[in-house]
Amino acid sequence: MAVRRISFTIFLDFITASGPSKLSRVRSAIAMYAAEDYSRADYYLDLRHAITRCFGDDGIGALDACLTNLADERKRPHYSAVFAGLRKWIGRKTFDSSFAVPAQDWTSGDLAVTIRPELGLVHRGEKLVIKLYLKDEALSQHRVNPALHLLNETHGTIGTIAILDVRRAKLFKRTRAVRDMDAFLAAEAQSFVTLWNSLAA
Repeated sequence: MAVRRISFTIFLDFITASGPSKLSRVRSAIAMYAAEDYSRADYYLDLRHAITRCFGDDGIGALDACLTNLADERKRPHYSAVFAGLRKWIGRKTFDSSFAVPAQDWTSGDLAVTIRPELGLVHRGEKLVIKLYLKDEALSQHRVNPALHLLNETHGTIGTIAILDVRRAKLFKRTRAVRDMDAFLAAEAQSFVTLWNSLAA
């Protein structure tokens, strides 16, 4: 069987979901990857690019430019909410520098997850490798721990890994190692592939 390749964002949505909502996460993933125009199917693509540019030469103006050039008005309230959360998180922080974070793959069975953290920032001497979470549903430390473990597996040697719940301006870091997390992630990967094969048939 061919290996199914998905983004970390898709897998993050899946492993933080519970019960039947996992089905809707997989259906959404199937629809997105089947779309002819991937950029239109990826709801937050332009937003993620704007946030990345915000910490580069464009500065905070990248967020305003994204809203000005937004073609789909239905996205505006969601993009605005994310940008408001980002501004709150930045607050009066000053960052020493930013750096590019390379993509890495995590593979389990027939699933390959491409992990591409959007932000590499140095704050008070600490190198932060940050994955953005942009959805409306709030995260909790308990729900995000599996994703942090996975991110640490692929990027932990670069710096302190973290997931930023942007809307709520909350940065999650690993607080402790969770026992048997590798087994849990392997089971989630198998579950994702099984559901994909069943729903896409």
